[in-house]
Amino acid sequence: MLAALGASGRKSCPAGSPQFSALQSDLIAKGRMVLIWYHGCMAMNLRVPEDLDRRLDQLAAEEHTSKSALLLQGAELVLQRHRRSRDIGEGLDFVMSHDAELLTRLEDA
Repeated sequence: MLAALGASGRKSCPAGSPQFSALQSDLIAKGRMVLIWYHGCMAMNLRVPEDLDRRLDQLAAEEHTSKSALLLQGAELVLQRHRRSRDIGEGLDFVMSHDAELLTRLEDA
């Protein structure tokens, strides 16, 4: 498995771990960090359709990054979108439960 060395040459936390900063992820994506082996992180094989693989190859070449880095960015975006949807739903539930009378009065106005 791989970890990153920053400009200081110190080993940083692996991508996907809570301590791995957005800056470190960005530096890896831009090829500005050197990757080395590390232990304790999950690795997986991922099968993608040929068309998606071809488009990932093209984007990776354009962005000067790896398909793996692109997939990690995509996974992070999916998680952020899910978290945001959940937060919005919880906010609406709160308003509906705490301001139901006000909403009814506004509806009748």
